[in-house]
Amino acid sequence: MGKRSRRRTQDDPAPAESADAGPPQEDAASPDGAAADAPPVGESPAERPAASEAPLPDPTGRAAWILLETYRWVVQRAEAPGPEAWDDLSDFPSSREVEELFGSWEQLWDAAGLYDAPYFRALEDADAEHADLAERRDATAREAARLRTEAERREAQMRELRRQAEAAREKADRERGDLQAERARGDTAERRAEEAERRAAAAERRAADGGDTDPAEVPPEWLAEHEALLAAVDQAERHGEALAGQVDHALEELEERDRALAELRRALARAEGAGDEEAAGAEAEEAPPATVLEAVERAVERCAHLRFAPRAFESAAESPFSRPQLILENLLRLDELAAAYLQGDLGERLADVAFRMRLAWRGGISERTRTRHGRDYDFAYEGRTFQLGPHVRIGSGSGAGAIARIYLCLHPGDDELERCVIVGHVGRHLPDSTT
Repeated sequence: MGKRSRRRTQDDPAPAESADAGPPQEDAASPDGAAADAPPVGESPAERPAASEAPLPDPTGRAAWILLETYRWVVQRAEAPGPEAWDDLSDFPSSREVEELFGSWEQLWDAAGLYDAPYFRALEDADAEHADLAERRDATAREAARLRTEAERREAQMRELRRQAEAAREKADRERGDLQAERARGDTAERRAEEAERRAAAAERRAADGGDTDPAEVPPEWLAEHEALLAAVDQAERHGEALAGQVDHALEELEERDRALAELRRALARAEGAGDEEAAGAEAEEAPPATVLEAVERAVERCAHLRFAPRAFESAAESPFSRPQLILENLLRLDELAAAYLQGDLGERLADVAFRMRLAWRGGISERTRTRHGRDYDFAYEGRTFQLGPHVRIGSGSGAGAIARIYLCLHPGDDELERCVIVGHVGRHLPDSTT
C-alpha cells in the first residue's frame, strides 16, 4: 500500500531472510548443488524448518532489484510502494514477485528499513506541521472574517452616532438661540422694572419729605405696569432657566455621543489590529476620580490657567455629586476658556467661546439673586473678598447627587491682583431666583 510510514505490530510476520540474500552459493563438496538441499549432519527431517519458514532462493538477484525499486519509489514519490501502486506498472515488480521473494509487502518494507527510516519520520513531522499550519490558517481566516463583520457593525454604529451627534449639535444651536432671545427679553423687562422701582422710590422720598406729590406721577396704571413688569422678569428668568436646562441636556447628549464614538473608535482599532498603541494608551489612562474633592485636586495639578480659592476645596468636600469625572472634564475645559480670557479681547462673546467648548455656561446671576442671596456668593481669596457670578451647570435631574455647579470669578485685574479666573465654589447649586 502506498503510505509514507509503516509501523510493525506484534502480529506482523518477521521478514524473510532471503530479502537480503543473494543467489545461493554452491557447496564446495557438491558441484551440482545437491548438498545445499540436504539437512545438516545429525539433523533429522523432522527438525528441518518448514518450507514457508525456509529462506526463499533468489538465483536471479530480483530481491535486490525489488529493494532498489523500493528505494527509488520512496525517493521519487515520498511514500512506501504497495500493490495498488505497482500492479498497473509493467516496469515495476508485481505483487506476486514481492510475496514470493519477501513473503508480504510488510516484510519488504521491513527488509528495506522503511519502518524506522528517518526520511519517513521527517515526512511525518512535515505532515503534522502542515496540518497544524492549515488549522491555524483556517482559524486565522475565521477570526479575520469575524473581525471584518465586527468592524462593519462598529462602523455602522459610528455612522449612526455621528448622525445623532450632528442632530444634538443642531438642537443645541437652536436652543441656544432661543435662550439668548429669552435672556434679551428678560434683560429688557428687568431694566424697565428697575426704572419703575427707581421712580416709585423717588416718589416715596418726596412724599416723606413733605414735598408736593403730583398724583399724575404715580398713576394706578403705572403701578399695574410695574407689577406686570416684575412678573415678566420672573417669567423670563424661569423661561430662560428652562431653556438653559434644554441646552444643558443637548450638550450632555452630545458628550455621551462623543464618548460613545471614542469608545467605538478604540474598539474598531483593536478589532482591526491597527490601534495597539492607541488601545494601550487608553488602557493606561488613570482611573476616574472617586470624589468631587479628588477631581478638584487633580484639576489643580493640570489646570495652569485657573486659580482655586479655599472655598472651592471646602465645597467640593461637601458635594455628594455622583459623577466626579464630569467635574474634572469641565474644569479642564474651563482651563482652556481661562487661557482665552487671559489673552484679553476675544473678538466675540465669552459665552459663545464657552459653548463651542461644550460648557453649559451661565454668564452671571440676576440682580434679584444678588440682592436676595448676595452673601452666598461671596468668597475670600488672598485676603480679599470676591463675588461669584459666571458658572457652569453639570449633570441633569434634581438633587445634589445628580447636578452640580462650578462658580467662578472673572477678575479683570487691578493694582493688587492681576487678571485671573478664580474657581470659588464646586459642588452644590447655590440659591437663586428659582429656588
